[in-house]
Amino acid sequence: MIELLAIATILAGAEPARPVGLSSRTIERLAECAEAERTGPPEAALTQYLKLLDDARDDWVPAQGSAVLHPCERVILGRIAGTSAMQAAYRHRFEDQASRMLRDASATRDLLKLRNLTREWYPTRAAARALDLLGDLECEVGNAAEARVAWQRIVGPMPGDPPALPDHSLDPASIHAKIIVAGRLLGEDTSKVREEFAKRFPKNRGRLAGREGLLIDILVSLEQDASLPLRPTATNVASTFAVDEQRRGVLRRRIAHLAPRAVEKPFPWPGEELDDVPTVAWRSPRTYPFVWQNRIAVAARGRIAAIDPDAGRIVDIEADDRPRDDTEITTFSSDGDRLFARLHREAVVALVGEVNEGGFRWKRLWLIRSKQLGAGVQFEGCPLVVGHRVYLSWTVNDAGRSVLHIGCFDAANPETGPRWSRAVAELPPEPAGSRRPILLTRAGTNVVACTDAGIIVSLDATTGRPAWLYRYSTRGNRGLTGDLMPSPRDVCPPVAADGRVFVAPADCEELLALDADSGMPLWKQPPVLETVHVLGVVGGRLIVTADGPLRGIGAINVVSGKIDPNWGSFRSAPPGGRGMILDDVVLFPTRTNGLQALTLQGQPIYTPAAFRKLPPGNLALAGETLVIAGPDRMTFVRFGPPRFGVLREGGTAPSTGPARIPGLTHLRPAWTVELPRDERPLRATHDRLFTARDTSLIVRRLPGADLEARHELGFTPVAMVGTRVLGHHRVAELTDRGMVEVRPDASPSDSRYWAEGVASEPRESGPARWTADAGAGRVVVGSMTADWVWTDARPATHQYVLTLLTPGNGQVIDRVTIPAFGPGVAVGGDAATLVIAVTGSVRGFEAP
Repeated sequence: MIELLAIATILAGAEPARPVGLSSRTIERLAECAEAERTGPPEAALTQYLKLLDDARDDWVPAQGSAVLHPCERVILGRIAGTSAMQAAYRHRFEDQASRMLRDASATRDLLKLRNLTREWYPTRAAARALDLLGDLECEVGNAAEARVAWQRIVGPMPGDPPALPDHSLDPASIHAKIIVAGRLLGEDTSKVREEFAKRFPKNRGRLAGREGLLIDILVSLEQDASLPLRPTATNVASTFAVDEQRRGVLRRRIAHLAPRAVEKPFPWPGEELDDVPTVAWRSPRTYPFVWQNRIAVAARGRIAAIDPDAGRIVDIEADDRPRDDTEITTFSSDGDRLFARLHREAVVALVGEVNEGGFRWKRLWLIRSKQLGAGVQFEGCPLVVGHRVYLSWTVNDAGRSVLHIGCFDAANPETGPRWSRAVAELPPEPAGSRRPILLTRAGTNVVACTDAGIIVSLDATTGRPAWLYRYSTRGNRGLTGDLMPSPRDVCPPVAADGRVFVAPADCEELLALDADSGMPLWKQPPVLETVHVLGVVGGRLIVTADGPLRGIGAINVVSGKIDPNWGSFRSAPPGGRGMILDDVVLFPTRTNGLQALTLQGQPIYTPAAFRKLPPGNLALAGETLVIAGPDRMTFVRFGPPRFGVLREGGTAPSTGPARIPGLTHLRPAWTVELPRDERPLRATHDRLFTARDTSLIVRRLPGADLEARHELGFTPVAMVGTRVLGHHRVAELTDRGMVEVRPDASPSDSRYWAEGVASEPRESGPARWTADAGAGRVVVGSMTADWVWTDARPATHQYVLTLLTPGNGQVIDRVTIPAFGPGVAVGGDAATLVIAVTGSVRGFEAP
């Protein structure tokens, strides 16, 4: 009974945050304007709307759904644009003025003026032309997601949908075609949208992507263009938590040899003693290591330490005169030259590093004390840095109220005060130290924050004006999970990708997807997951870790919101810190099974046994050194070239001593072709290469690797034997007319499917004619043709040693050592040509 009363007390505290700027009187006046529009002349209703616009432009009012709030200005202008009579009255008053503004913005190609025009004068034809130009300019600078949002505001998201802005005098076919191209540039599969476009606009002509002609023909050619691959958006340098200001999480970095060369002895946090007694209960680390200017920045209890990854030691500490607080969670941001962090709730700091004869030293550029912003102020998270601007979140506590503010500062001189600041929500009371830091995310032209108290809010990044607000069902900041356990969610800022915003609030068991422009929910049934971390978006999937009924690492389809059954598994080890997505691999620390690795397609990579002994913790990669920051200690894992044993011809004697395999000696390289990074080779012949990309089978002609065909399978291929493509639970067969499904419940372990298509000679009874030793710790797989036997020796790392032997006596013809980074290798050919394909490239050799 006592336990039940305690639970009831906790659940009773599930009070959501309250939006600041939500006025019942404004909502009433908006209803009065709607009645005036229904019963009176358009001019009189327009005058009433404009009066409300002057009085309550930024007040929150309900949008299309009760869960979404928009600023009053957006709702009013949307209503005016939604009816021809109101639109005509508005344009009669303001079209000329908007056209003059458009001419000025077009002449200077000023993105800020164009954005203001599209927001403040939305019902005009000039605003529609401004949206079209804004999309073109955003696309030119590489912002395909922002460009697509601009074009969708003109005609709607899909062909056949009601136009977002009627009577805009622009060619809808050209706008829809641009939307499809933007999706292609974002790495999305646009084939279905293109088919819908062909039904509605089969004869429309225009200019698209620098080409003239039928728009559908141009789209088809772009669809087949291998220079526009489905690829993850990534950067090679992290600028903040989850890699970039959009928190997309994909770091374009590689570990050349995925095998530890050395694991350094753990050392404690700055100024702490290392407790040799292992911790019985798991607790999340309180800091996230950050690689900056060849140093690793970590923070603990008001100290920021710089660590030399090569020497494995702390070289300097920046400290603050404040009592230690073990509840602080620290992340970092950087603009390349400066490092930004929240020291604690009363101070935000910017640092640079100086290297001289005395070594590395921190130098403080500026420090903002919370009291500079007023009494009762506490910073809620690390700054978000976008260009020359720094965005901060803070709460103001006064008379029992805690109000969340978001503000924008100059990155070079923030002491002058914010460029803008806005109160967004009144937060409910919370237990001390229970709240995660509120980290901001850039989503298009907005900044987004999740309060972890029932509200997600988006503000215009330039002006701070409200964009949208979403209210979700909360179980309270003291709420329990479905199995009556504390929420396992760690730091999970919103993630923005491809016009969507993904949020895993701490006070909600659902994983939410919202439209980045409007805040409208995109998934009717959000997946129920006790999410620990949202790692990022790659290949149309949202990669997350969870710890609850579904435990481990997995992926969510960003379009449907459904769990991808072919990616990872939510039935594995519990997460033990934040993992990371690299160029070709996902690293996933666990509490019980060490460090796990998966491909970007979600297939497990068989790592060295040393990985299973690595401690849990948050990860960072500095060169060839992996940093694991645990709850009370840090561990360095150093990677390097592996040392191989000698592959011996004829005989079974083991290798003696480490040695490098000789390189190419007899085979002569003929050609090399680079492949898209997201293509995984399955099978090679002398004139064809078959690769897997997500759920598609790609067929390429050799030697140029030109795209010949692409077959959508509906499942992730993991192997190909002959003409059969094998998935985890399905098999398809390649025919002259396309793919034919063979059996839905087959798998690569089914020997009946492996046997067909593999050339082999009948085995003779008695002892083997010859054997070849691969060396200790290697797995050897192989195949045989009429001309040679090849073996693929994998020493638990991504470096392949291919050995060619004669079928008759096992004599070694040649050896080829290929550094690669991917889940497999495909070898094939004939008597004159040897083809070797790995992730990233395919090579042809003239055979001996």
